[in-house]
Amino acid sequence: MRKIFGLIFVLAACVALAGAAAAQTAQNVHGTVQSVQGSQLTVKADDGRVLTVDMSAVGQSIQQAMTQGMGVTLAGSPGASADQFTAQYIQQDSSANQPSASPTPK
Repeated sequence: MRKIFGLIFVLAACVALAGAAAAQTAQNVHGTVQSVQGSQLTVKADDGRVLTVDMSAVGQSIQQAMTQGMGVTLAGSPGASADQFTAQYIQQDSSANQPSASPTPK
């Protein structure tokens, strides 16, 4: 019985550590689309970095909606080098191509 509880504890610890490691590598990055080529996106992040983004895990309709100058938030993980990023999710800025709201004069 002790062996079973010990095994369950070890498995639970492994799952917790794997979840913590995944949470540490997940990132959100906001920036502006510089270019799009197939499933590769180039984004200039707000912090000045220029990232090559792998969009292959993102839906085809989202990939096709990306255009130069569009503000986006990327959710995913850093790649093998500082200028690479793998996107799991991409959200277009809600204010993109929207007229700004201003009060109407009375």
